Amino acid sequence: MNVYIKEAGRSLYANKQRTILSLIGIVIGIASVISLVSIGTIVTAESTRQFRQLGTDLVRLTFREKESRSPELFLDLISQPCVHAVAPYTSGNYQSAELWDLSMLGVTHSFYDVTKLTMQAGRFISDLDDKQHFVVIGSGIPEALKWQGETTNFIGKEIVINGQQYTIIGVLQQTNSMKSINLSLNKTFFLPIKRHLANQSTLSISKEMARMRSDADSKSCARDLENYFKIHSPQMKVEAITADQLIDQMREQGEMFNILLAAIASISLLVGGIGIMNIMLVSVSERKEEIGIRRALGAKQKDIRYQFLIESLLLSIIGGILGIGFGSLITYITAQINNWDFFMLLWPMLMGAGVSAVIGVFFGFFPAHQAANLDPIVALRGE
Repeated sequence: MNVYIKEAGRSLYANKQRTILSLIGIVIGIASVISLVSIGTIVTAESTRQFRQLGTDLVRLTFREKESRSPELFLDLISQPCVHAVAPYTSGNYQSAELWDLSMLGVTHSFYDVTKLTMQAGRFISDLDDKQHFVVIGSGIPEALKWQGETTNFIGKEIVINGQQYTIIGVLQQTNSMKSINLSLNKTFFLPIKRHLANQSTLSISKEMARMRSDADSKSCARDLENYFKIHSPQMKVEAITADQLIDQMREQGEMFNILLAAIASISLLVGGIGIMNIMLVSVSERKEEIGIRRALGAKQKDIRYQFLIESLLLSIIGGILGIGFGSLITYITAQINNWDFFMLLWPMLMGAGVSAVIGVFFGFFPAHQAANLDPIVALRGE
């Protein structure tokens, strides 16, 4: 076996350009699978981590019907024995084609506590603000609007939002996007909820967050909250989802997403394998005389088969190792750019190494078999 490996190494080294071209395809394929699967896993873990930071005592309520627009019904949810704090909110868009990624939320002061926000300057919306034209801005708003100066200088500044003039009373610290509850708070305007509802007659409260008491059972509390709305507003369809349920949903979605990414990346692996087979077929065609000489000197069919099969396998293994390295590097760079916690799972790397070996055997067998079945006389003629 050592003889076959040495001979395969010499052959690959003698045809550097062909070897490099073969390696490129398999390296790209393995690197794609490892990086996409690893990044998907990191994104899922990051979303779960961010949500756990909010606390596992959180319940998200979604209202399918929107007939009721009065905040009192939602604020009275605090009367439930299992509830510690409630935060209903309304959402809308900042009407600007150039700044389409800015959003608006109508909130109460409890939103600040439930989502564990912190202030950079000024104060948050108070329940006493009611319908005042006050606004708190996310940390990314000044940059988006190209404002210059210290953050404290923005307090008291007048700003027009969707045709209405507001006074800035606070600026939030930068916070992670709450993807688990579909909120990105850094580029958001926060208005008093009644002011937001008054500005848009078609707007209604469609979501609410509640924080449970420490001794409450999450499933029982979610059931009690749904029953509360069935009693007080039977026309509303309410779905209460606990933090544990959301985390399980995120984990399942992440796993499905990773499978999809792996399937897409596998296409490049297939292309890389076909490239190896094509290169090996060309190699067989160009080395007919060499094959003929080896057969004339006593080499058996299995010796020729092993020689070309090991060349293909060696190409795939080298490509797999390089692909694992490049895939890990891409994952690390992506994690650093997005400020994610970097880690690498063992199974994508093992999968990459295993798949590269399988590709080497699978796509190398036909060229190796073809080389072994060459007629020695025809091979010596170079035809």
